Amino acid sequence: MILLRILLICLISVQLSHAQSGEESYLKGLYYAEGNKDVNKAIECFTFAIDKNPKSSKAFFERGKVYAYLYKLELAIADFNRAIDFSIPNIAQSEIYFLRGMCKIELKQKEEGCMDYFKARELGHLLADGSIKLDCK
Repeated sequence: MILLRILLICLISVQLSHAQSGEESYLKGLYYAEGNKDVNKAIECFTFAIDKNPKSSKAFFERGKVYAYLYKLELAIADFNRAIDFSIPNIAQSEIYFLRGMCKIELKQKEEGCMDYFKARELGHLLADGSIKLDCK
């Protein structure tokens, strides 16, 4: 019985350390992404966080923002898609749709980009109206 408890405690400890290391990597990614300190290191950290938690909407979103900054727009859109898939409805989704729309507009995917802007506006994004007026004529 004692051996079973020890094994259970060890298993829980290992799972907690993996969860923490994923969260720690996410936080390190935020640090490196802030002010574009080291965008490659930020991508590495967010990727590690995603490896540890493949449904981390926030890690996909943040890595997508870094990809967009690097003008790797297809990768950014793919990460924004995953962020939407795993996000809690209406929680920060307006920002995801807005940024994905910007990437699509930049890639000359006007119809899809405008659809994202309209969705962002529906979800309350403050800059969506201006972008719709500018890009969706």
